[in-house]
Amino acid sequence: MNSHHHEGPESEDEALRSIRHYWKEPSKYEFQAEIIETKHDWIRLNKSYFYPEGGGQQSDRGILKSGNQEYPVNDVQEKDKEIWINVPSHNYEVGIAVEGLIDGKRRELLSRNHSTQHIISAVFWDNLECDTTREEITIKESQVEIDTSLELKKIYQV
Repeated sequence: MNSHHHEGPESEDEALRSIRHYWKEPSKYEFQAEIIETKHDWIRLNKSYFYPEGGGQQSDRGILKSGNQEYPVNDVQEKDKEIWINVPSHNYEVGIAVEGLIDGKRRELLSRNHSTQHIISAVFWDNLECDTTREEITIKESQVEIDTSLELKKIYQV
């Protein structure tokens, strides 16, 4: 099948190193980590289970806490193969141990909608030879754009 794919690793070693914690344990919503870098409102941890925005899917949300300090996680992005967590107005420093708490309900809804988008894209490809060019996945809905205009009656035939 030649449908839309995510970019993959070039070697088996790279593939094994690139397996993210959120792929290994997708239902783990609480974890311990250490801050290894900060840039303004962005934090990088030595390990993270927060899922970054990607493939049209919005990122996880949640909380990062240490002791009596607790801050919301508003965004998660992958930059240069590193996971960066947006924690506005935090005062954390490198070396601090933190607990990550992921909004599990949000993750499950996004994950289900993302899987549904892949199924819909596969049906369009397999039955109508239309490739997905863009997708937007939120907790309430998903939008899929394809590379071909279709009449509604042709879609109903699938």
